[in-house]
Amino acid sequence: LAQSIAQEAVRKHEIWVALSGRFPDSIEPLRAAFADLIPRDRVRVFELPGPVAEMEPANAWRRQAAELLREKFLIDLRPDVLHVSTMLEGWGNEVVASVGRFSLTIPTSVTLYDLIPLHYPDTYLSNSAAKGSYLRHAQSLKRADLLLAISEHSRREAIEALQISPERIKTIGAGVQQWFHEKNPARNEQATLMARYGLQRPFVLYTSAVEPRKNVEGLIAGYGLLPLNIRAEHQLALVGKLSEEQQKRLVDVANQHGLNKDEIVCLGYVTDEDLRLLYAHCAVFAFPSLHEGFGLPVLEAMAGGAPVIGSNRTSIPEVIDREDALFDPQQPHEIANRIAQVLSNPQLRQELKIWGSERAKAFTWEASARRALEGFEALHKERTAAYPVRRPTMQHRPLLAFVSPLPPEQTVIAEYSAKLLPNLARYYEIVCIVNQLEVSDPWISAEFAIRDLRWFETNRNRFERIVYQFCNSPSHKHMFSLLERHPGVVVLHDFHLGALLNWMANSGYSPGIFTTALYESHGFSALQKDRANGREASIKTYPCNAVVLRNSVGVIVHSKNSIEQAREWFGDSTSANIRYIPFPMDPVTPKDCNSTVENPGDSIFLQENHPEWVATQCRNVIEESYLISPLAMEHDLVAAVASLRAQVQPSDTDLEKVAAALAENRERFGNRQILLDVTNIAQSDAHTGIQRATRGLLNALVAAPPLGYRIEPVRAAGGCYVYARHFTSQVLGLSAGDLQDDPVDAGYPDIFLALEWGADVIPSM
Repeated sequence: LAQSIAQEAVRKHEIWVALSGRFPDSIEPLRAAFADLIPRDRVRVFELPGPVAEMEPANAWRRQAAELLREKFLIDLRPDVLHVSTMLEGWGNEVVASVGRFSLTIPTSVTLYDLIPLHYPDTYLSNSAAKGSYLRHAQSLKRADLLLAISEHSRREAIEALQISPERIKTIGAGVQQWFHEKNPARNEQATLMARYGLQRPFVLYTSAVEPRKNVEGLIAGYGLLPLNIRAEHQLALVGKLSEEQQKRLVDVANQHGLNKDEIVCLGYVTDEDLRLLYAHCAVFAFPSLHEGFGLPVLEAMAGGAPVIGSNRTSIPEVIDREDALFDPQQPHEIANRIAQVLSNPQLRQELKIWGSERAKAFTWEASARRALEGFEALHKERTAAYPVRRPTMQHRPLLAFVSPLPPEQTVIAEYSAKLLPNLARYYEIVCIVNQLEVSDPWISAEFAIRDLRWFETNRNRFERIVYQFCNSPSHKHMFSLLERHPGVVVLHDFHLGALLNWMANSGYSPGIFTTALYESHGFSALQKDRANGREASIKTYPCNAVVLRNSVGVIVHSKNSIEQAREWFGDSTSANIRYIPFPMDPVTPKDCNSTVENPGDSIFLQENHPEWVATQCRNVIEESYLISPLAMEHDLVAAVASLRAQVQPSDTDLEKVAAALAENRERFGNRQILLDVTNIAQSDAHTGIQRATRGLLNALVAAPPLGYRIEPVRAAGGCYVYARHFTSQVLGLSAGDLQDDPVDAGYPDIFLALEWGADVIPSM
């Protein structure tokens, strides 16, 4: 289904695939399976702490934490619609699936296969813990915005058993792989197949698991009621993995119904190719199941050319769609009569083959994918119309810290703040945080509390929101460290901050900060050009603002060009949390206005850059940022993990696993890395050919890095890799400043490049 969705959506939608790191062996095969359908960087892997199987009570805390981490990772991908391929799992395996445990901000769809355990609780939910697990996952199904049912029967089940509104469930059907339809038998193919599996006569075929609802014993009972002459000319072939105990049980059942030893053959597991051949050569395929979500073996057999008969229960009639090919699975004599009719009537058998083959053509994964995409599009349209701006309803005015210069400072930002504050006060209780002795604006002094930085540091936890007014002037020198300690929404009035950083370095306020910011934002290539071309050229060329963009909950800019610059310098994903709002201007007369305030019903028309309109848009961005931005949600995630409760409390190792998964899942800021291994020249003064080549490659890559990449030399140290910042600075003749040789932060799709690999040391990243 996922592959077909990717294929059908190629011209209209962007498809991403998220894989769980709890199943490491499947990751590369799945990357390969989607290689021709979507770009490789859209196949993402999320890491979770484990083990998490719910059948083990000691896993309870880890499982809860894993659910939160998984949802946070998926939200960070910023999907318009999230589809979850499986929900009712996790009891005996490492599947982690949930809806709404962490957030309900993303419209979510889930594939609905069946609700069989609810109908047979004594069989599937006799264990009270297993029942609790199943019902908890069923609650996630109820929280989903859309269910994609694989059959109309499953759809009705969800409506009746879970009381889900019919409009929230769409039937998409299922399909079979194309190779099931191939019917070009080779010469002597049937004889070879039968000899391989010990089949001596034409056979009645059954394929699937052996469990009570599959009703294999009912099929054996019905087969035992066939006329003796038919039984003498045929065998019953059962395909599926069987334990020794299950095989013995089926033999006992066959004996009870008078079947001879050679009348029933257990074939066990067969390959896909042999399965196709068994379908093509069976005398009849019989499927006596009491309950199915869809009944995929029925469709496979029909596509494979078998004459198919089956149960008249649940979803099976939807697939077969022919009355004379159905029977009551709880009446053995009906099973026997239907089998006998087909085996004794060559014309009927041929009709069923043709019918099944044509009927199977109506069930394709392409058709299912198109129906799924229709559901996704409708869900997105509905949610967009209902929630045009993603923000919570504000029941009170949150306390907001407004960090900015204010008059009497003679700056554009002080003027901007003076215009914005009165209008922003409609939505927030505001405290102005300043790094100055007095505020000369009498209105601001009268209306707002004015506090200094020391007071803010002491009272930070009182604030629900923080807004920083950032500009490329010394008035904002204190905000870099403040933002790092207390992230908030930044109004970035100047995209380039080099002049301010250079002033901070040269004035002694923060020595070395320009070099550090230049490296963090743009890498060694920028440091090398700074040495060659001079500081003024660097200030004009490089934004040097990575620390601000990275530490911000959200960013507001006054120029759309700033968003384009963010993409150009730091990659497309960086711009996702940046919003454009024009600079506020003085009001004009109504005839010159072109937009309204927040609600369409408002009668006051305002121009697009009117201070009141700007304040409304700022409020929208602030609330959206605090609701769904990665940094804000990471804060919420940590709080949610800290509040988890379980009988077995987490160990230090569990907490370390959660922290490691959180770090792994976090989208790294900025461009992809080319990690050049310089261990061979960093740890030796020799000048071998390999070392000269490495040094030459280092210089060439730093001088002209490939578009979209930054060059990061690394070296092996203590069994892992660290950034070789000090060494690289020496090689390039640069001042190392405060750059540290920290452990490498790497992941897909970074590139590791080494000219030599030491067999004696295999470090890890």
